[in-house]
Amino acid sequence: MEMNYSNEYVLKNTLFNDILIKYGLKNTVVLDEFRIDNSIADNVLLNGEAQIFEIKTSYDDLSKLPKQISDYQKFAEKVWIVSTAVHERSLKQMLKDTSVGIKIHNERGSFTDVKEADYNTRFFCHDTLFKTLHKKEYLDIVSDNFGFQPDVPNTKIFRECFAMVKTLEVKEFQQKVIYKLKTRSAIREDLITSDAIPESLKYLCYTYKINNRQFEQLNRFLNQSASKCITPTCVENNLS
Repeated sequence: MEMNYSNEYVLKNTLFNDILIKYGLKNTVVLDEFRIDNSIADNVLLNGEAQIFEIKTSYDDLSKLPKQISDYQKFAEKVWIVSTAVHERSLKQMLKDTSVGIKIHNERGSFTDVKEADYNTRFFCHDTLFKTLHKKEYLDIVSDNFGFQPDVPNTKIFRECFAMVKTLEVKEFQQKVIYKLKTRSAIREDLITSDAIPESLKYLCYTYKINNRQFEQLNRFLNQSASKCITPTCVENNLS
């Protein structure tokens, strides 16, 4: 697939393996297909900062990209576009005067950073950040920072909590949002990094939130006859 059909899974999985090497999973969380304003980010990396990776394969067009970037910059310090050589020239032209970075999938099956993503917090937005949270998450932030939760009917709790967090400096609030979002992941790092899981399936197992039982199932499945079909879809069906 890397050689002949670099689809979205190939790019996501290659990117995820790069993240494993560079950051590990001890203090890093990757969120898949995460809604930010009116866009859905392919990958959101959370550690000390937020980085967004928007994937554009050779089979995608770039028409939605300006709106997606606008939404993502309200949430993350760094935004990257992950693509192939097909779009490289267009992306360089489109993004030359922006803080957005570009990663291009190369012939070696890895990425070349043809443009670095610059740190940028100018567009952070309380409203965008707040709407990424679940109710319990924003109630926790309110309690932690103000010592109480607003005593209002449920129909008004969202509005009242937003009014309170909007008094926080936006960068400070963004850091609190990142902290809360990181708690959504309950992945065992040792399972995902195990040599028993091929690099080609790391991202599938991570997003599937593989547990001990499923890991053992997968390990047995992968050690069956090499004549069996082993694809991401095949593995996912086996884990279900």
